[in-house]
Amino acid sequence: MDRPESFARAREELRRRHGALFDLVSALLFRHDPMGIGHGPAREYDLEACMILRRLPGAHAAEGILAMVHEVFCDCFGGSKTAGPVENYSTISGEIWILWMERREKEA
Repeated sequence: MDRPESFARAREELRRRHGALFDLVSALLFRHDPMGIGHGPAREYDLEACMILRRLPGAHAAEGILAMVHEVFCDCFGGSKTAGPVENYSTISGEIWILWMERREKEA
C-alpha cells in the first residue's frame, strides 16, 4: 500500500469518526495558512488536520492544544526552524479548542 492511498483511507476514517470537525479544522488551517502554502488546493492542510484530530481526544486544556498543534507542524515541516515558534499557533489552537469543545458539548 503506497502512502497516498493510506493517507486517503486515514482521512476518510477521520471524516467518518469526526464528521464536519475534520473539514472545519482543515479549513481553519488553510485560512490561517501558517506555512504560507495556502495558494494551492483548499485541502492543502488535510494531513495536519488528520494528525491534530488523532491527538485531540487526549487534550484536556487549550494550552495542550497549542503545544500539540506546534508539534504537528514541526513534525510535518522539518522542525521549529521552519514551523516557527509556538506562539505563532496560539490563534489556530484557540479556534481548534473552541471547535473541539463545541463538538464535545453536542455529544454530551
